[in-house]
Amino acid sequence: MKKLGIIALLSMLCFGLAADITESDLYYVNVKVIRAFTHSKGYYVIYRTSGLETAEAFIPYTWFKPGDKRAILKKASGRIDPYLSLYTKNGEFDHICVVLPVDNPKAPVWGTLRDPARYDSQFDIESISFEY
Repeated sequence: MKKLGIIALLSMLCFGLAADITESDLYYVNVKVIRAFTHSKGYYVIYRTSGLETAEAFIPYTWFKPGDKRAILKKASGRIDPYLSLYTKNGEFDHICVVLPVDNPKAPVWGTLRDPARYDSQFDIESISFEY
């Protein structure tokens, strides 16, 4: 009986050590997208912060290319509301996941920019500072 108790204790210790080793420093925050605009350089997104304020994000199209892993675009289907997920690793920007109804240009989330050239310089970025 003592052997069984010792084996169980050792198993729990090993499992605890393995769980500690696999712990990730990758965290994410989800926010609801209020409006999204297509631009020749990327997506301009207005989203809701946790304080019910609005904030904006400029996501260059180059981030969505297969070799660049800073952005992922997923298609919102059915009754899923558009949202953003910002992933940070060790407190620094890692990547962003954008869920939009890309196959439905008439969805209420999509807007049209009146003066797109005004936003050109906003897409020349290397990371996103996110408000939530």
